[in-house]
Amino acid sequence: MPSAGKHLPDNVEAEAASLLAELRGLGWTVFAYRHDPQHFGNWWIDLQLAGRTIRLVKDRSQYMFDGAATEELKAAGLWKAFDDFEEFRQAVIQWVNPPGDRRPPTSQPHAETKREC
Repeated sequence: MPSAGKHLPDNVEAEAASLLAELRGLGWTVFAYRHDPQHFGNWWIDLQLAGRTIRLVKDRSQYMFDGAATEELKAAGLWKAFDDFEEFRQAVIQWVNPPGDRRPPTSQPHAETKREC
């Protein structure tokens, strides 16, 4: 059964830490996930930003992505299962934040800085 919220199981958070950190840094937030430790440690994580939803999936030690039209995923090289997490991470980050489109996250509040004179 899917779980709502941002707190992922420790082992899922650790396995996907580098990708999740980059996505969170771009403003993406986790809003649902499912983890099935009895079935190969499978999991999926739903993230959203500005009304857009993406899903990261681990199924039988392969990583997949969902959240766009098939043709868009094919063009980005994401219409496949990845055996290597680092290759998967790079493809996802390239798709969510392509070169030339580097911009600060819009959904994270700015910290206020107080200065004393």
